[in-house]
Amino acid sequence: MIAGYSNESSHSPMLEPLLRTIARALQDALQFREDWIRHSRHTGPDFASRARRAIEQARLLRTSAMDAEDYYRLGLHRTDMSFADKRRFIGKYRSARYYQRINPLQYEVFGHDKVLMHLLALQLGVPMAPVLASTAGPGDPVIGEHLAGLNALREFLLRPASQSLFLKPCTGTLGLDTLALGERLADSRSWRRIPGRGSIDLEEVVAHCMDANGRMRRFLVQPRLAPHPALARIVPEVLHTVRVGTLFEGGRVHVLGAALRMGAGTRPTDNAMDPGGISIPFDLHTGVLGEGLEVADGVARRRPDHPVTHHPFAGSVLPYWREALDTAEAAARGFSFIPWLSWDVGICESGPVITEFNTRSRWTSVQAATGKGLLAGKLGEVLSAHAGIGASGLRHS
Repeated sequence: MIAGYSNESSHSPMLEPLLRTIARALQDALQFREDWIRHSRHTGPDFASRARRAIEQARLLRTSAMDAEDYYRLGLHRTDMSFADKRRFIGKYRSARYYQRINPLQYEVFGHDKVLMHLLALQLGVPMAPVLASTAGPGDPVIGEHLAGLNALREFLLRPASQSLFLKPCTGTLGLDTLALGERLADSRSWRRIPGRGSIDLEEVVAHCMDANGRMRRFLVQPRLAPHPALARIVPEVLHTVRVGTLFEGGRVHVLGAALRMGAGTRPTDNAMDPGGISIPFDLHTGVLGEGLEVADGVARRRPDHPVTHHPFAGSVLPYWREALDTAEAAARGFSFIPWLSWDVGICESGPVITEFNTRSRWTSVQAATGKGLLAGKLGEVLSAHAGIGASGLRHS
């Protein structure tokens, strides 16, 4: 049985679930209003289509935590899919409701702080992408060399070996505010900015690591990992990752789904939900890539090539696909006390490497790519024991 987390107080076993149900119903009502606006953008003056979609999506909000953004990104507005199939997809709306039914709440901090994430993995013997240094103030956790101030960061960056680096915010999400440096340029105080052909100098890097008040923010400093050559032909210079969902239950790891993610190639990361990005499914038994799913103007579309480079990929084999899945499964066994996780596994020339894991992942890219809802399998079976708006917030079964 999965170790879950319960919020319920023993003092009021009947009253608290009732109050929670009422509060959540009010939250849902506010979300309906926000979702109606998004439906208006996608349907224009066609009120009948807008009403049909809004009613269907409102039902999915209650069954599967599906807000309007996910509804369109997952292509659930299509009329050729049954409602029974649509309700098997899981959305991000108030995801704490259902995650806390499986993952113990006390471990969520490791998904929010990347220094703690790496320290925990190190303690458990789960290999992740190496960390050279971390910027940190007094009392902040540190991994690698401690860069305690802006001058320490400057000194680190001016070392001859400080090139081909990747700077990642310790508490960031969706690849925001990451920075990739290439080779050092002739003036020895600037680098090639990756991706692209521009440059960035020392003080620009330092400024990137400061907040609006001039204080140093917390960053990981890592070696920049180059993409596998086969994938670099599609989108160069940016590391592409496979997102793998795992669930540890009954003494074994269940792979919930996996997809290759590629960005537009304009940022240092591979956010597939960005304009120009794409999520690509692959056969979990052969590694063969299928048609990818691009989200353009908030709506999902299938295509066999990359939206920006137009390089075809459908039908080719993902390098190290088996090793990437094995890496995620082995890590999930090490983290069995956090049963439900997603793993971002970078595909490098030398093999797969875990770049990070997520304790409360968004599953848009995996479900969009595969065209299958995660609630159709083992995850739905486990969550069905917690069905109802007063519990997980889901009524998918």
